[in-house]
Amino acid sequence: MPLSVSEGGGLIWSLVALLLMASLAISLSRLISVLRRDHPELYEELGHPRFFWGGDSGATWKFSRFLFSKRSRLTGDSQVTRLCFVARLLYVPTLIWVGLPFLLIIWFAVVPSPGG
Repeated sequence: MPLSVSEGGGLIWSLVALLLMASLAISLSRLISVLRRDHPELYEELGHPRFFWGGDSGATWKFSRFLFSKRSRLTGDSQVTRLCFVARLLYVPTLIWVGLPFLLIIWFAVVPSPGG
């Protein structure tokens, strides 16, 4: 039987969300550091992407396009290909797992209940 929020379900939800976010953060930061170290021309072309503060939206957009394209395979670097694959694999579940509760909160706060 599933746990309710009062029985610890919220804690489990939060721990899974934290684990997903941490795993995604680690894979993205490792990918950026590998690009910076081993592929400086590509890193430059992507606009010097940064995982934390200091990056601009253009670099973020270019990096996201690179991440979700097949271009990572063209580098010939198995580590870049693997890190891109892992990041893509973690990206969607993280967005769903972390974003769904917020969307539900907004939905129930904005949409009036039927009959009331």
